Amino acid sequence: MDQIDAGFRNQRLRVDAREVRIGEEVFALDVIDRVACWSAARRTTGTYTDTTFWLKVAAGRRSATFYSDSGARDHLLESGRAWWTETRALLQRAVVPRLLAGAIGTIDGGGTVLIGGVGCTAADRRGLRTRYPFARPVPWHEIVDTVTERGVTQVVQRRGGSTRRTLRITMDQWNALLLPGLVERYRT
Repeated sequence: MDQIDAGFRNQRLRVDAREVRIGEEVFALDVIDRVACWSAARRTTGTYTDTTFWLKVAAGRRSATFYSDSGARDHLLESGRAWWTETRALLQRAVVPRLLAGAIGTIDGGGTVLIGGVGCTAADRRGLRTRYPFARPVPWHEIVDTVTERGVTQVVQRRGGSTRRTLRITMDQWNALLLPGLVERYRT
């Protein structure tokens, strides 16, 4: 991959091995501290209408969002899927491992890592929990795996002799891409 270029309406996206450029905002890959990358296919009364692809990156107080919408046009769906898949793969290789290492260092040091925005998920030495009042934590030793389907990652929890999916986080939340790596690291 030399460079990914995409445009939709008045937005421009350019991604290469060093940076992400959304419009006039430029983010070096080594300073991005938050990322979200997701897609959603929409249906109306059971009929496919369109697919929207989003990318959000942030460094400190600066953030930018790029999206493209395919409408019902196949050529836009394919071009959207191409830039989104390549960009997500690049972020998984170049940004997520660094963010994951930082999150693991924070947790190992006794701190808490927040994933998402409002009602976010908190990860610490004890496990995962949503930041809602009276939310029950999910201890690491009860976590079996994560499952991502339709833009939502769920934690698979084993309690007693049964397993169930619990603690949902949508992939549009900041650093939701870290959740599977954290579960892999801390589950026992």
